[in-house]
Order: sequence, then C-alpha cells, then structure tokens
Amino acid sequence: MKSINIKFVFIAISLICFKGFAQQVPLVSQYFYTPMLYNPAMTGKDGEINIWGISRDQWTGVQGGPTTRGGTVDAGFLKNRLGAGLAVFNDRTDIINRMIIQVSLAGKVKLFKDAYLGIGLTPSLMDVRIDFNRANPEVNTDPHLLNQARSRSTLDLNAGIAFTWKNLAVGFAVPQILNSRAKYLAALNETDFTMSRHFLGHASYKVEFSKKRFFVLPMVLVKYTKNAPVQAEGNLLIGYKNILWLGGGYRSGNGVVALIGVGIKDWVKIGYAFDYHLNNKVTRALGPSHEVALGIRIPYGKHNDEQAAFKKRLSEMDSLSLAQKAKIDSLDKQVANLQKQADEYNKKLKDNQGKVEDLSKMLAAYEANLKERTTINGENANQNLYRLDNVYFETNSSILKQESSVQLDRVVKYLQENPSFKIKVLGHTDYKADDNYNNWLSERRAKSVNDYIASKGIAADRLTYFGLGKKSPIADNSNEEGRAKNRRVEIEIIK
Repeated sequence: MKSINIKFVFIAISLICFKGFAQQVPLVSQYFYTPMLYNPAMTGKDGEINIWGISRDQWTGVQGGPTTRGGTVDAGFLKNRLGAGLAVFNDRTDIINRMIIQVSLAGKVKLFKDAYLGIGLTPSLMDVRIDFNRANPEVNTDPHLLNQARSRSTLDLNAGIAFTWKNLAVGFAVPQILNSRAKYLAALNETDFTMSRHFLGHASYKVEFSKKRFFVLPMVLVKYTKNAPVQAEGNLLIGYKNILWLGGGYRSGNGVVALIGVGIKDWVKIGYAFDYHLNNKVTRALGPSHEVALGIRIPYGKHNDEQAAFKKRLSEMDSLSLAQKAKIDSLDKQVANLQKQADEYNKKLKDNQGKVEDLSKMLAAYEANLKERTTINGENANQNLYRLDNVYFETNSSILKQESSVQLDRVVKYLQENPSFKIKVLGHTDYKADDNYNNWLSERRAKSVNDYIASKGIAADRLTYFGLGKKSPIADNSNEEGRAKNRRVEIEIIK
C-alpha cells in the first residue's frame, strides 16, 4: 500500500471538503433505484414501500479510496398523493468521514389524466469528521499530525420538483440549497467548510413492449455546482419483466458503467455496477469501482398500473356482458317455452296423482305383509327358522351388547302382533374351545335372548331356548369369516 504525505492530505481536505469542489451529494451509479436521493419530489413515487441498501467502493486501486455505505426507505400514502422517506449514508475517503442523514417529504397533485406534478423537501444533517490518526505519513514530524480527530455538523435543505406522465419522469432539484457553513479548528490554522449548493436535472422514459414482458429504460442525469465542471451521465437499461435487466452508461470525464440486476418474486431486487475509466493511465492509478445494491419492495393498496389494468379488464367485461345479455335473452325465451310445456305435463301428472297414491298404498300394504310373513330383519335358513344378524355379545360372554336391542325389540313386536305364535331360541358357537364350553356358552347366550324377550312382557310359556354348541355350522370353520357366521343366534317360529 502507498504511503501519503500528510500535507498533501490536508490540502486535499481544504479543497475537497471545505471549498465545495467535490461531489458532496452521495455518489452512486445505480441512482435510479433510489430517486429521492437526488430529487425529494420523487419520494414514494411508486405508491409502495421501498427499502434499499447500497455499498460502493470507488478507486479500489488506491489506499483510502472513497467508500459509501448507506440505505434508504420511502413509501407513498393517501393514494400516493404524499410520500415520506429516510436516507442514511456514510462516506469515507482516507481520513475524512462524512455521515449524512436525510428526511424526505413529498406531495403530488394531478394535472390531467396520468399526469402529476410533485414537490419535495429534504432537511439534511451532515457530520464531517477528520481523523489524523488514520493517516500514514511519510514525514512523522509534520506539524499537522498534532491535529486530533475533529468533527463538525451542519444542517441544510434539499428541494425538488418533478413531472410524471405514464412512464415519463422529468425533474429538477437543488441539493444543499442553504449553502450552510461550519468552522473547523485545526492545530495550525482555522478554516471552514461549506455544503455547496448543487443544481440537478434528470429525465427518464420507460418503453414496454411484447405485452409488457420486455422494457427499455433510458435515463439522463446532469449535475452542476459552483467552481466545478458540469457532470452529465446517461444510462440505458434493457430488461425482461422484473426478473433480469442489463445496461450500461457513460459519465462525463471518460467514465463508463456496466449494470446488471435480478429480481426475485417481484419483491426483492439485487443490482451491481462496475465503473471503469477509459483513460488507461487513470485506470492504472485509481483502479475500477464496484457497487452493490439490495432492495425490498413491499406493495400495499393498489398500484396505479394495477388499477389501470383492472379498469381495462372491467371495460372488457362490460363489453362481453352485453353480448352475453343478448344470449341470455334468447335462452330466457327458450326457458319460457319449456316452462309452458312443463306446466302441461304437471297438469296431466296431477290428474293421475290420485291413481298413483292408491297404487302406492296398495304396494306399501303388500310389502308390509310380505315382510311380516318372510323375515324379522334377519336371514331365514328355512320357512320358520330365522338368523338374528344384529344380535351381539361381549367376547366369551353371554352379556348382550346395547345395539342388540333394536332387532330383539322387533321380535317382541312380532310376537305381540301374533299372540298365538311361540318361538324357540337356538344358540350356536364356532369350533374353537372344547365341546363342554361351547355347549355351555351357546346355552347361556340363548337364555340371555330368551330372558330379554320375556322382560318385554312376552309370556314365558311361549318361549324356550337351547344351546347347540358347534353342532350346526353354516360356514367353513377354517377361516375367521366362516367362524363369525357360525357364532349366531336363531329363532324358530312355532305356529
């Protein structure tokens, strides 16, 4: 790393910081991401919240070359009629450190369709700190080394005006309009620094094509301050939606800029700029510059473009609805004719309704009689023997489960309606366990059913029960499905 002469640095400080020759407004190549930095009237212009962080390393081949770190946040309010923003930046050039804090406010009025005029103000605070302890002098006895770190702050004001119409933006701004001054006391002398008034103009126009999938964005920025040459720069971006964009630019003084950016899900943007001087001697002496920008977009409310697209779609839907209305009128006529025919059919149906009701009653009576004669909600093995499919017991027990009462109550009702009938309850098991246990269990289960029916008021002399064990299987005992069918209760009707 090269050493520097402290006298040279002090002279540079006087020229650069105190006489106002240098650019005191933060210098960034990707200024189009944060337009409120150069014109407060552009604060909150997108009607959404935008947060940006920028890191710039200038003249990377020089020890103590300028570095810029900072961030901005701005948002639009009241249907984008008002905007507010905050910017904080730190510029460091060797032993000189500047902290800049800006608060931006903007208002916008509508001139005619899609055209707006904005006015903005930005109060700003700049703190300049000179730290000779960071110097790397060639002469250690230089009396300027007696200076300690000094810090001075001053307030100023930025003002701007901007006109926007669709994708066109034109504006003029005056940063540091108050020309504020502050004294700086050094060990050997007394001087002051001035926040020099700047004049700045800008213009841009975004051209979209191929159904807004691609865009071209040319931009021009011109800056001037007293006792310094006019600085102009132009940039051109070409992009695909908000996913990828490439570009380049030229800055007066033979400087060129290469730009690239990517977007992630339409709410995160990442940009990179590479500055290079066309003069090879300058490039070798100073080196290139690198700049990285990271932005987050937080949409809220309805964006103007989205509103316009929505209104256009509504208009298209209105046109479509007129055509559909004509079709609906035609369909209404067809429906009316069909309704007339339906009324005629209903009249005929009503005439035959009495006959249908009589047939329905006869069918219901027939079904009831058939049901009474053929089954008691079970499966019959022969004419007088019925299996009760919905009678269940606890495992290895003769205790009836609650759900068995539904079918047993039907048996009770059947016996009540046929007082001359008697029944025999038969219990069965599968082949598991020995004969004595199966005989005992089947008899106990048959008795439980017998007792339940008797408890409902059926005379005991009309009821008998037997346990048959595993003597009368109706299915294969070698599989569970067959064994489940063999574990059953049957009733035999004795007339």
